[in-house]
Amino acid sequence: ITKSKNRDCIMVKNVKKWKSSIMGGYRSTMKEIIVEINRAKSIKDITAATNIGCKAFLHNNYAYHDLEIDKGAANALHKQLVWMLQCDSDTEDIRSIIESLCQALASVYQCSLNKREESLNAIGMSLITCLLQVVVLENPLEKSKAATYATRTIQLLAQSPELRVPIMNHRNFGDVFLYIFNKFPVQETKVEAMHTMASLTLDHKNMRYLQTDAQLLEAVVVAAAKINKKDELQKWAEVILLNLVNLPDNTMSLPTTTRLLKALVELSKQKISEFERSFVAAALRQLSQESEKIDLIVSFDGGTFVDILVQMVENEGVDLDTQLIAMEALKNIITSKTVDSVMKRIPRVSTILAEICCVDLDIDIKSGALNALETIMATGIDEQVPYYMHVLLCTQILIRHNTSKLRLIGLEYLSKHSEIIVNQSDILNYPGHMDILAGILLQDDCEERDDVYGKEGVIDGVDKNEYLDKEKSLVLGILLRLVSNEKNREEIAKKTVVMTALAHLLQSDVDEIKCEISECEESHCYELGSKEFIELCSQKRNCSYQIVMNLSSDPSSLDYILKHEELMSCFFDDLSVACIESDNEK
Repeated sequence: ITKSKNRDCIMVKNVKKWKSSIMGGYRSTMKEIIVEINRAKSIKDITAATNIGCKAFLHNNYAYHDLEIDKGAANALHKQLVWMLQCDSDTEDIRSIIESLCQALASVYQCSLNKREESLNAIGMSLITCLLQVVVLENPLEKSKAATYATRTIQLLAQSPELRVPIMNHRNFGDVFLYIFNKFPVQETKVEAMHTMASLTLDHKNMRYLQTDAQLLEAVVVAAAKINKKDELQKWAEVILLNLVNLPDNTMSLPTTTRLLKALVELSKQKISEFERSFVAAALRQLSQESEKIDLIVSFDGGTFVDILVQMVENEGVDLDTQLIAMEALKNIITSKTVDSVMKRIPRVSTILAEICCVDLDIDIKSGALNALETIMATGIDEQVPYYMHVLLCTQILIRHNTSKLRLIGLEYLSKHSEIIVNQSDILNYPGHMDILAGILLQDDCEERDDVYGKEGVIDGVDKNEYLDKEKSLVLGILLRLVSNEKNREEIAKKTVVMTALAHLLQSDVDEIKCEISECEESHCYELGSKEFIELCSQKRNCSYQIVMNLSSDPSSLDYILKHEELMSCFFDDLSVACIESDNEK
């Protein structure tokens, strides 16, 4: 007891001496401070030595911190921290010592990076274990900052490139940091932890670790998703996600929890930097690659994610890489297996995709949109769908466009739909459909389309008239199928523009065409005088006859034909020619 009292007296004298010499002879007293911390055994001694050490180490002189490391300050502090954590009792004094020890460590490790590396390699990962244990054991309801100091110490060590992988590979790292992000209420500790993660994930191996840890990644996304609230936690979370997005392979293991999906929605609303949209696009592409998650993505919040992706593709202010990723996600979402679910929830997406196909955007974006759109236009053929009017609208948007390739695609799908009897009434009565089809039949072969084809009248090596002939053949095929159903005949016969278009084709005489061709000195068209072309003209004319004859077989539609002067003149002209040819033969 006497010896203990004498030692306490010596400690008090030393503390007073150290206090008076901190600002002056720091080099000479630092070793004594470290030695005293190292050899202190009683709670009182450790408290006194640690408190004076905290004050002594609290400065911004890197050279002095390097000297502290060389003299064994970190080792001494670690030794006492291990002892305090192993104490059976949990008193206020012990908690206070632990806080002071962590504070001193956070000060000492403001040394140079190579000294941090040397120190942790000398002490071993036991130091990280102790610091993580401090976080777990701290009662967040108390005013202690031990967890914040402990996390800050790890953050300082994580700044050393050589220490990043060992720290993040610690067996308890993920669990403890997940606890900090999700359950620990102290904001300052969360910020230090997120800063640590930002430093650690600068190493690609650690980023791979984060990519595969769904819960940890979710916590980072949630922290970043704070609308218009730029705090330190959000800042470091953004740094992590930015590092992730910039990886060559940014594949992520993402959970489809409501918490994460809400965070992605919130993140997409931020307009402070480009990375938010890039990350959301990458995340949705990743989630959409897993078929079992697509339905959840489509249904979440009334189809918000589909809207987000479409907006990214349409927005000229979004960088091209993000637009391409967004389009890839849309393609993943809209497949033959999922299209019905998508269209039932968000039928407007079909119109948006059709419009994307028709505007001046990157060719890969338009190609992706067309791919998804064709999946939509293929619905309603094998079985009826409740969104069939949207499907017809898509075909109309393409058929109206001035690009022959798009018109052909629209006509080809409309032709397939016209084969289904239950679809014919909708096709016939859809606003504008018959007018567009008639307009194609009324176009002349030599009509100029320089705005689409250029001066040569050729696109992709194919002459414009070849495209036009294909369009007309498809239109005639559609009309022939429609009139084959007697229920449709009167409705078609009422369409004056359709009757006029048929008359236009019937007036085309093959002999006249031959004469016109022979008079052409030069043609950029594909062998206009060939037998194939003449046969094609005859086929179109014959098909027109078949359509008219089908219509005339029904009394209700015949009345409209008889009242159409141009159409009737075709028949009378043909009849006159036939009579003359018969008389000549006689």
